[in-house]
Amino acid sequence: MICCMTAPRWSASSRTTKSFERRWRDDVLPSLAAHGANYHLGTGPRQIQSTVDQLRADLKANPLPTPDGPPVDHNALDAPCWMR
Repeated sequence: MICCMTAPRWSASSRTTKSFERRWRDDVLPSLAAHGANYHLGTGPRQIQSTVDQLRADLKANPLPTPDGPPVDHNALDAPCWMR
């Protein structure tokens, strides 16, 4: 395996994106569905994905203002928490 520190930037970021997407699909969506009463995003992975997609579209069209920083837009849903 090529280390992300020595691989070309596009190659490493491509693998990272695929990894995040796989974790979202295989781990996060089922977990959110299992705890649907807590998160109120839907009862199954497809419904939750649809809710998140709609939220992303709404935030893109109407970013939420914040008192001390830039508005929260659709990009906030795409960046891992340590990259913000």
